[in-house]
Amino acid sequence: MLGTYLGDVYSVNWMEDTDKEDISTTTLQKQFGIVKEETNTSHVMLYGDVSMGDMTLAEFQAGKSTVVKPQRVLPSVPYDAVSSPDVKLSILYRKLAKATTTGEKLKYQSLIKQEEQLRSLVQSTVKNIATLAADGADQVSRILTSRHSLYSFDCYEPVMHHFSANCFPLHKVEHALRHLYALVNMCEEKISPATILSAIDKVCLQ
Repeated sequence: MLGTYLGDVYSVNWMEDTDKEDISTTTLQKQFGIVKEETNTSHVMLYGDVSMGDMTLAEFQAGKSTVVKPQRVLPSVPYDAVSSPDVKLSILYRKLAKATTTGEKLKYQSLIKQEEQLRSLVQSTVKNIATLAADGADQVSRILTSRHSLYSFDCYEPVMHHFSANCFPLHKVEHALRHLYALVNMCEEKISPATILSAIDKVCLQ
């Protein structure tokens, strides 16, 4: 058993639609519309040179000698979609459910507990940083619940790197990535980088 998820919903929808379509006539724009409508677990966006939308799939997914396949009706397959932040826990719970020995069950129970404790620690750490950096409970609430767009890069970059170096290394603790929005919000709330860095030090280094 691989113990992993083999694709995200968007990618699976895209590949399945390609299998169904006549790629010699179906355009990029048409396929984008179909896949966007079928994908309900993420926000499908359009970027780049949109004038390419009139080009056919065959111009990207076939060679000169490719024989165009007829359109096919594929069997309906139930999706087992899991939000990407929850994939690790989902896999551990599945392994626990399939465990046959006491040793295996204890192992996966321990790993699940560790993961849940780490998530809780990340959440409480970010909340404590926000509480120290913010000017009152209302601003703390905005920091922890809003989703500001990032414009203050000069503030965010040093703050993010300091958080990664002193709280949770982002290349190792994936769940910490899910809370970086709070650092973005602090910067967009015009809290000074020095104030945020000081709050990080007080929470993570003491």
